[in-house]
Amino acid sequence: MDGKIQFWGCFSWNGAGPLYRIKDKMDGKQYRSILKHHMAPYMKKVEEEMKCEVVFQHDNDPKHTSKVAKNYLENKKIIVLK
Repeated sequence: MDGKIQFWGCFSWNGAGPLYRIKDKMDGKQYRSILKHHMAPYMKKVEEEMKCEVVFQHDNDPKHTSKVAKNYLENKKIIVLK
């Protein structure tokens, strides 16, 4: 055991969103799963509460720019800040 614990989390104007513990080294496929099961439901909830469109932001980490993550965001029509 190397003593590292990794988490994925998000936040919005409304405050902190979900926090998810990453158990293995994250890749594009796992990132897509996090987007689908954690980020997208939170984003939908924020949009409904605020009654406005929400823009998603992440950096240029290879997981974030992977084909599988990009395809998911495009297919779900999630607006991404560029």
